[in-house]
Amino acid sequence: MHVSELLRWQFDGYAEFHRSRSNLLLHIVLVPLFILGNISLILALLLGAWWLAAASAVVMVVSIALQGRGHGVEPTP
Repeated sequence: MHVSELLRWQFDGYAEFHRSRSNLLLHIVLVPLFILGNISLILALLLGAWWLAAASAVVMVVSIALQGRGHGVEPTP
């Protein structure tokens, strides 16, 4: 799948898969948290801060898990 097709697919289905207000609120908090976890993981690995790398990975996994739970309350998960 080409990047433009992926973006179109994401955009076209967004309204159908994000109807729940609580799921949207979760995404507002958790998506930036996931991105922060990614950035801090890369920096931690570059700096050799293994404890920070582990914490960053945990933040990313928890963020994805909670987003999945949020999608579970959607009429169309």
